[in-house]
Amino acid sequence: MASTNDRADRDRSALELRRAGVSVARIVDRLGFSTPLQAERAIERAMKATGTPTDPADVRALELDRLDRLQQAVWTQALNGDIKAIDQAQKLAEARVRLAGIASRGESVMTNAFDSTVEALKTEPEDVSIIASGRRIAERIDTAAASGDALAETKALYLLPHLMNILRELGATPAARADLKAKAPNGNDEKRAKLTALRGGRTA
Repeated sequence: MASTNDRADRDRSALELRRAGVSVARIVDRLGFSTPLQAERAIERAMKATGTPTDPADVRALELDRLDRLQQAVWTQALNGDIKAIDQAQKLAEARVRLAGIASRGESVMTNAFDSTVEALKTEPEDVSIIASGRRIAERIDTAAASGDALAETKALYLLPHLMNILRELGATPAARADLKAKAPNGNDEKRAKLTALRGGRTA
């Protein structure tokens, strides 16, 4: 079994390779991980160990860190008047501004849609936990979509069924609403009876 130090060294190597733009699949082969999931967890551990935020915008943080390192690599040459380095530095700066701009604007298409849906529902206090879980998933999807990382976006697609299951549990999908109506065909009569009772009368 690998020692703690050996694992930490491999975690750091995985993070450095990912920062260099190496795919997770190639990291698995190069460092001997059993599965891509193991490699991803190693990268997350290394990010935590170095103080890089991993939640909720871990991909964005990694991309920003990568751009910083690339810009540092060409900055001195750019200051010395190297035309090619100046062009590279400018492109890197523009990329960083775009990515940081996403973070500051907080593009949250899925999260906003989820919040709007929940606001339109008649929820109960005991629904707080499932609502929080759904919002968390929506945030993760938005983070992946905004990162520009194709791998992160692909992984986020696997979260959509979980989000739909939560919406279904809350009765917020067309199928769930149809099912509720089918189970309560006399819903309007029941509401009318309750109103009559509150007024102190009787049903006709």
